[in-house]
Amino acid sequence: MSEKIIPVVMPKWGLSMKEGTLTEWHVDEGDTIEVGQVIMDVETDKIASEVEAPDAGLLRRKVAEEGDVYGVQALLGVLAPLDVSDDEIDAYIAAFVSATSENNEQEEESTSYAFAETSSGRIRYSFLNPDAGGPPFVLVHGFGGDLDNWLFNLDALAEKAPVLALDLPSHGQSDIKVDIDFGALCQTVLEVMDTLDIAKAHFVGHSMGGLISASLALQFPLRIASLTLIGSAGLGKEINTDYIRGFVDAESRKTLKPVLQLLFADSGLVTRAW
Repeated sequence: MSEKIIPVVMPKWGLSMKEGTLTEWHVDEGDTIEVGQVIMDVETDKIASEVEAPDAGLLRRKVAEEGDVYGVQALLGVLAPLDVSDDEIDAYIAAFVSATSENNEQEEESTSYAFAETSSGRIRYSFLNPDAGGPPFVLVHGFGGDLDNWLFNLDALAEKAPVLALDLPSHGQSDIKVDIDFGALCQTVLEVMDTLDIAKAHFVGHSMGGLISASLALQFPLRIASLTLIGSAGLGKEINTDYIRGFVDAESRKTLKPVLQLLFADSGLVTRAW
């Protein structure tokens, strides 16, 4: 009967995600769930998002409680038709928990991150599917971000080509350099590429990362296979200094909310309760 049971698990968003908080269920035991239906809200230290059901079925059991923290791939619920008994579901849950604990121990032994020594210090990066061939994608995050800003893009891009994402100096888990300047940010990207023998790449830059990518395209056109700018800085003279200062000074999500409103023409769109 176990082949009729479908697990509902904690999703994995990005390379660094180890656990998430189930903040709210949107379905109840006994509900019939469709593929793509929003079934819960999950929050990590980097993102809060709705979770859509990857499978359809009858929700027979909620294993996870709202407000509790669960590891990636932990069992949160069970889908099964009515002809599967409660005893079978109990046995499935017990076996699943044991297998998940063993897999998590094995996963802890490996990491998808590496570090490169550069003139700006130690830089964290992730290089996925390096043997795919062709110019890789190089993903450059914005001010205050890190490589996990690309967590919903990395795996999809890596199915097609190599993908490099890095933490810029003084961001993420890279070394903090209080005297870093824009030229050093650009140089760091090139040094990491050189470490990995990447001669040319498809650059994708967001915000400040767009400014870095565009600057590299102007200075080193032979190293740029293509250029994609997302909400890029550097396309005008004005800089939203209120946002930058507010972002730097924010000490909690509550104090960050009014800062985020500066990014919206209609601040009423920022409606999440903090």
